[in-house]
Amino acid sequence: MRMRFFVSSSSIEDAKNRVTSSLADIRGLRYVLGHLEKYWKEENIHIVDITITNGFNDINALLDNYSDYWQSFGDPVNEYTASDHNPKAGYMREGFLLVQLFLFQTGGQELFELAMKHIYGEGVPEDNDLAFELLTQAHDLGHVEAAYNLGICYHYGYGTNVDLKKAFELYLESANKGYGKGMELVGRFYNRGIYVEHDRKQAEYWLLKAVESSDPAAVEEAKKEMDRLN
Repeated sequence: MRMRFFVSSSSIEDAKNRVTSSLADIRGLRYVLGHLEKYWKEENIHIVDITITNGFNDINALLDNYSDYWQSFGDPVNEYTASDHNPKAGYMREGFLLVQLFLFQTGGQELFELAMKHIYGEGVPEDNDLAFELLTQAHDLGHVEAAYNLGICYHYGYGTNVDLKKAFELYLESANKGYGKGMELVGRFYNRGIYVEHDRKQAEYWLLKAVESSDPAAVEEAKKEMDRLN
């Protein structure tokens, strides 16, 4: 699920704090902050998006936290909207002008994309710890590229402790599912004896598969590593 808040606030930071404070009232809810921006139509209004990440399904707790009147859309219902301008609303949480709740399951691709945004700080705070958590959830949903990037986290200690065993296992998992960069790194591990024993045959096998992949970056790096075969 995803929520969007239009908040009366002096700054984006103020809006974020208001939203996170309001969500603290809901037990069992896990979420990550998404897009933050100033509302272009009016001064002192900011937009805060969140993605709910833990399968939380107490819809009434979310709705009651902000308003006593919601409009529903879709058949079956896939969106709820509450507004302080709606005359039927007897209560609207102070400072919240419009709240939208979008009902859909958060998939691996969405979690992966959000993780990458937090790694590079693209429109959201840079946060390796949060990115690691999101990649873990995306991986648990079977996302292949998340497996590779989770391997990177364990390899270099981004958001977690360095663990070459887990890094290799995740690279190998992605390689076995056809991911070129995973193939290249498995080949590199075997060629250089990183975590696993040096094995030229395995190194050559995986590097050749990477060269045959459709990922230009994997092809380039695999060719370089092939020159270092020993």
